[in-house]
Amino acid sequence: MVATSLLSCSDCDEEIPNENAEFAATYRISSWISPASADLNSDGVESQNLLEESTCYGESRIELKPDGTFLQSYSSASGNGNTLECLPAIQMAGIWSVSEDRLTTTAMVEGTRRVTIYMIGENLLTGKRKLTTNLSAAPYPVLLESGDIEWHEGEVMVGYDI
Repeated sequence: MVATSLLSCSDCDEEIPNENAEFAATYRISSWISPASADLNSDGVESQNLLEESTCYGESRIELKPDGTFLQSYSSASGNGNTLECLPAIQMAGIWSVSEDRLTTTAMVEGTRRVTIYMIGENLLTGKRKLTTNLSAAPYPVLLESGDIEWHEGEVMVGYDI
C-alpha cells in the first residue's frame, strides 16, 4: 500500500518539471534558404532566402510549450506558369525534446509520423536562440528566363528565431 502511494501522484499539487523548459518559446521563421537564387518578387535582386522573395513563407512558426508539447504552423507556396500563390498553412501538434545541441519535434501529419531535428544555435545579430533544420527533397521554386516558375527538389535550410 505504501509503494502505491509513493508511485501514484494523482493528488499531487506539484507539476513535474520539464528539464528542457528553458527552450519553451515561440520561434518565428527567419530564413528559408533554397539551393538556387531567384527574383520571385521582380525587384531586380535574386536571393536564395525565399523570405526575401515571397510573403508566402513568413507566417511559419513553432510554439514550444513548457510541458513538452508543441504547435507548429508551416506556410508555403505553389504555382505554375508565372504565378506563385501562397498555400494555407499546415498546422501540426506533437511533442518535443532536447538532447545536447539538438531539438527534436515529433508529430502525426495526415497519418504519418513526422520527426524533425533542429540544431540549436544562436542568432549572431540578436544573440538569441535559433533553431535550424535541413529539409531534404523539399520543393522550391526556380524562375526561368521565360518568367515561368518551375519547381525543383533539393535540400532547403530553414531557420527559426525567438
